[in-house]
Amino acid sequence: MSISDKFLKSHSVLCDSELDDSFIDKSKYQYVVDKMPTVELTKLSKDEFNDGILKLAEFDVSKIGNKSCGTIFHVDKESLKIPAVYDVLCEILLHVDTDERLRAFSDITENYYNKTLSKYDLTKDQFSTQLRLFLPYAKFERLYHSCKKENIDDIQKSALEVEECIQYPVLYREECYAILKHIYKTKEAELISFEAVPAQDLPGNLGKYYKIKLTARNGTETETHRLFAKIVDKDNPDLREFSMVPFGKEQFFFETLLKKCEELGLEELTDVCPKCYFAGNDKLLFEDLSVDGYSSWNFHIPVSYNWLETTVKKLAKLHAMSIIFEEKLSEKTGKIVRLDEEFSEGVAEAAFLDREDIRSFRESYKKCVGEYILPRCLGESEGGRLDTLKEKIYEASDRIYVLVQKSDKIRNVYSHGDMWGDVGIISERRFVIGKFVITVVLPFCQTSYPARRHPAPSVSQRHVQRRSSNSNFLCVPHRLPADKVLFSISRPYVPSLRQYRPYLKTKTCQGSDRSVLQGIN
Repeated sequence: MSISDKFLKSHSVLCDSELDDSFIDKSKYQYVVDKMPTVELTKLSKDEFNDGILKLAEFDVSKIGNKSCGTIFHVDKESLKIPAVYDVLCEILLHVDTDERLRAFSDITENYYNKTLSKYDLTKDQFSTQLRLFLPYAKFERLYHSCKKENIDDIQKSALEVEECIQYPVLYREECYAILKHIYKTKEAELISFEAVPAQDLPGNLGKYYKIKLTARNGTETETHRLFAKIVDKDNPDLREFSMVPFGKEQFFFETLLKKCEELGLEELTDVCPKCYFAGNDKLLFEDLSVDGYSSWNFHIPVSYNWLETTVKKLAKLHAMSIIFEEKLSEKTGKIVRLDEEFSEGVAEAAFLDREDIRSFRESYKKCVGEYILPRCLGESEGGRLDTLKEKIYEASDRIYVLVQKSDKIRNVYSHGDMWGDVGIISERRFVIGKFVITVVLPFCQTSYPARRHPAPSVSQRHVQRRSSNSNFLCVPHRLPADKVLFSISRPYVPSLRQYRPYLKTKTCQGSDRSVLQGIN
C-alpha cells in the first residue's frame, strides 16, 4: 500500500512555517471527552483517559528539540497551514486498514519521504522524529472520526491506540511492530500487548531507562519478549542536546558497524554487546539481560580479578573486531579502509576537544579525577604525593584535547571510550570449570578511534597478590585505577592472530601493519 498520487500531488509544494498549535482543534478533544461511549480500556480508567486526551491538546512547542526535529514543513489546507507530516499520518490512519498500516508503516512513510520531503532540507532521522511527534495527534484524529460515525468497533480500536500513547509515550505500537519484524524476520507476527515501565537503580545519567514487555503471536506460537530501552531525556533541553552526541555514536555502532560486520561474515566477533532490536527515534532497544541474571556493577566496590580478566578479553575482542573489519572491508573494496576515514562522524573524538561549549565538561572531568578518584586511589595519608599528582592531572587536563589524539605510531582501534567502570553488566555463574563472567556495554558511551581507551574500575588488592606470582600482573595498591591495571594484564589476553586468522585473507596488513597483533599490543 502506498499513499495515493492525488494526496502526494497536494504535497508537491510545501512551505517552511514556524510550528504552533493551530493544527489542533481543541473542540474535537472536548467532543471526544464528552461524547465517546464507554469502551473497554486496558490500563487507564475513563477519567484518566479523558485527562490524557485534554493534556494531549496542550501542545507545548518549547519542548520540541529543533535540531532533532529539523524544519517543520507545512501544507496549505482549507486556509490553514498544516504540518505536512501530521497531514500524511492522518491520511494513513484514516484510509489504510489497521493491520496493513501496522505491518507496513515504515514502508509507507519511507515512500512518502522519498517522494516529497527528501527534496527538502530534512534528514531521515529528523523525519522519523517528526513522525513520533505527530503520531499521537493523528491517532486522536482517527478516534474523533470514529466517534462522529458512532462505529463502536472502530471507536474501541482507536481508543486503545490513543490509550497506549497516553500510557506509554516512550514506545508506540508502530515501533513495536518494527521490533517484532527484527525478532521474527517476518512482517506476519502479530502484537498482542506491550508495556513500558521505568527501570530502577541503574547507573548512567544521560538518558532514561525502561523495561519493555512485548507479547506477540507468530503463527500458532505466542511468546513474551522482555527488552531494555535507553532513551534520550527530552524533558531537559540542555541534557538532551548534550546526550545526542554519545547517542549518535552508539546508534552508529548498532545500526551501522555491527550490521556491516555481519555482512562481512564477522557475526562471531559481535558478541561483546547485547542484541539490539531497534535503533532510532532517540531510543535504543536491547534484549533485557537482567532476565538471565545480569546486573550492573557498583563502581564503588573493588572488582574481582575474574571480572577484570573477562573485561579485558571483551575489550580486546572489540579492538580486534575493528581491525579485522577494516581488513575485510579493505579486501572487499580494494583500498585501505580505516574507520575514522570511512565513518568519521561515528568514531570522531567528541569529549576532549578545544571548544568553548564543552569547557564545563573538561572542568568537571578534571575535578572528578583530582578531587574524587585520586584520593580514593591513594588514600588521604598520601598528602604530599596526592598534591603532586593532582597538579599533574590538572596540567594534563588543560591540554587533554592535545594529548588525546589518534596515534601515528601504532594501529588505532575502535574503543569504548567511557572512563567509568560501571559501563558493563555482568553475570557470574558457577560451572565445573569455574566461574564464567560476561560483560557488555550499558550506558550511552563516547566511542572513539584512538590507540586504546579503557573504562576505569578498580581491583581488590587480595586478587592482585594472588595473581602476581603467576601472571603478567603488577602488584598495585588497593583500588588502583584500572587504566594501569588493564595495561598491565592486557598482554596475555590480546586476541592472537591464530585465533582470528580465518577472518583474514588480505595483503593489506603487510608493511607497517603487517601484524594485526601489533596494532593492539
